[in-house]
Amino acid sequence: MWGKGALITLEGIDGSGKSAIAGLLCKELSKRGYPVTCSYEPRFEEYKRLIRGLGEDRESIYVEAMLFAADRLLHYSRILRPALMKGHIVIVDRYYHSSLAYQGARGVPLEWIRSLNRFVPRPDMAIYLDVDPRVGLSRKEGEAWDKARFQKLGLLERVRGIYRRLAEGGELILVDADRPLSKVYGDVLSLILGFLGRRGGRD
Repeated sequence: MWGKGALITLEGIDGSGKSAIAGLLCKELSKRGYPVTCSYEPRFEEYKRLIRGLGEDRESIYVEAMLFAADRLLHYSRILRPALMKGHIVIVDRYYHSSLAYQGARGVPLEWIRSLNRFVPRPDMAIYLDVDPRVGLSRKEGEAWDKARFQKLGLLERVRGIYRRLAEGGELILVDADRPLSKVYGDVLSLILGFLGRRGGRD
C-alpha cells in the first residue's frame, strides 16, 4: 500500500508537450493504482489577472516574481500539501523552477527568486522537457494564459538557457522533447515509475 506522497513537476516552455504529458501521466498512474493529484501553475485567476496587468519596467518584473511566489504558496497550502499528506503522487505542470527560468530570464537574480520561494518545498522529482523555442512556438499547444507576455522568441531562448543550466547542475532531469509526443511521454513515464519503484511504490 502506498503511504508516502511525492511531488513531481514538469517544466518547459509552451509547446514542449508538458501539459499533454501531465494529463497522460495522471491517467496512467491512476490506472496503475496510485492515488494521484494533478495540478498546474499559475493556479489562481486573481494572481494571473494581476500579472497580466503589469508593465515591462524593472519594478514590474520584480512584482511579477512576487506574484508567482504568492500564487505558489497558496497553491501549496490549499492543494499540494493536503494531497501529499494523504500520500498522493502529485503531478504539477510548472512549479518552482518555472520562476527561476522565466523571471530569471527577465533579469531577476536567481538567488532572490529562491529566497521568495523558500516557503514551499522543492519537488521530489523535477523533469524538464527541452525543446528549441522555435519548435515550441510553432506547435502552438493551445493558447497560453498570457501569450503576449511570455511567448517571445528572445525571452524563450533565455528561459531555455536557464533551464538547461539547472539541469546541468542536477536540479532537473532533462528529456529531449524535440520528438514525437509518444516517445517523450514514454521516457517520462519510465523515469517516474523507476523513481516511485525506488521509493517503495508499486511497479
